[in-house]
Amino acid sequence: MTLTRSEIIAQISASREAHITAIQGIDPHLVVHPDSGWTVKDLIAHISAWELETVHALRALRRGETYGILDFDLDDSDAFNQRCYERDCLLPWELVVSRWFVVRADLETAIWRLGDEQLAGEMLSHYGSGRMNSVLAYITGIEDHEKEHFEEIYAAKRAALR
Repeated sequence: MTLTRSEIIAQISASREAHITAIQGIDPHLVVHPDSGWTVKDLIAHISAWELETVHALRALRRGETYGILDFDLDDSDAFNQRCYERDCLLPWELVVSRWFVVRADLETAIWRLGDEQLAGEMLSHYGSGRMNSVLAYITGIEDHEKEHFEEIYAAKRAALR
């Protein structure tokens, strides 16, 4: 099924709105991953970091260029995650949430600015796999990434209420 630009934006916006509602009043220091100590705040920063990489890739596509995540090893994505965590872990909650909003606005803008053929076409993976995939797959992939982590946040929130 082919989605229009407006439908893509509406889909990712609706998903984000549900997540915004879900974190209202949540303790940003609630531990979601006990093994790593990652909190709600850390996961929101993590989501933003990956979404920003997709924004960079879409902007490059618009210019007719390719983009690859700097120093990214496809076989060790945890190293990228750790670098982002170390960069962002001391940021205040308000800044992390603000960046989450800004990066989403940047994603929507990048989608709007793509040409019709670019949006309907393919792009080289910015994850370093060397594979081509549909632009829509990368956009929905970043949305799925956020949904996956929000399921973890919801589970941690439910467990904390017990």
